[in-house]
Amino acid sequence: MVKVAEITATIVTLIFILAGVGSQIYVNWKRKSVEGLSFYFYVLAVLVPMSWSWFGFLNNAVIMGCIQAFGAAITLIVIYQFWLYRNGGSPSPEPPAKNEDSGDDPLDRWSDEGGR
Repeated sequence: MVKVAEITATIVTLIFILAGVGSQIYVNWKRKSVEGLSFYFYVLAVLVPMSWSWFGFLNNAVIMGCIQAFGAAITLIVIYQFWLYRNGGSPSPEPPAKNEDSGDDPLDRWSDEGGR
């Protein structure tokens, strides 16, 4: 029974990595955004291969453990992209320049009206 679970988990992980997460990493990189993705989905998605990896290493199924660990690492790249693109694509945006005479401050209007 363990062999069936081992083979199934390995095949599912390879499909998940190659078809799903791998292409998502590329799409995120290309558009510099993770808009439309669920952060919590990817947190859960990284826990599954981590659990299978743990199971594989505990049961001396090294190939399964390594492939599952690889799947977890690839999924962690998407979680890293959530951090990287958290500001809409620019890792460290500059604050907008403050214009001294913009008139946006309500206190400026107060002082222009004679300080009533």
